[in-house]
Amino acid sequence: MSLHTSLVITPPQMFLTMRRSAWGTVVVAVVGEVDMATAATLHAALLDALRVHTPTVLDVDLSGCTFLDCSGIGVLVAAHATAQAAGCQMWARYPRLLVRLMLEVTDLLDLLTAPNDATVQAAGSEDGAGRRVGMESVPSELVAV
Repeated sequence: MSLHTSLVITPPQMFLTMRRSAWGTVVVAVVGEVDMATAATLHAALLDALRVHTPTVLDVDLSGCTFLDCSGIGVLVAAHATAQAAGCQMWARYPRLLVRLMLEVTDLLDLLTAPNDATVQAAGSEDGAGRRVGMESVPSELVAV
């Protein structure tokens, strides 16, 4: 009798949407996991948003981001530096608890999040699934990794 086991590995999923909103702001919404397998795609999307749209503010909506590892944090820090060099403010907004803790542990929460995000989250602006409520979004692009 032979014992055969197979291991099925499903790649992490990440979806991105990008939209322009009023007053020169571009919003890149991240849904899923940002890790070593998906970080390069996020980095390319953020740099593309800065280059193509030349926003005054780049908002990275992390309300749908379920996981963020060190490669994802590196992408956010690099994009923040690139945005500042281009005269743009970049904010990582609405991080879920796990992502927020990662940013706190790395001492990047204050650098990357907008000052009023704590107030907005305390006001209960997320639905039961942790998604932002009240953000109209017409995605101009959807990328699945």
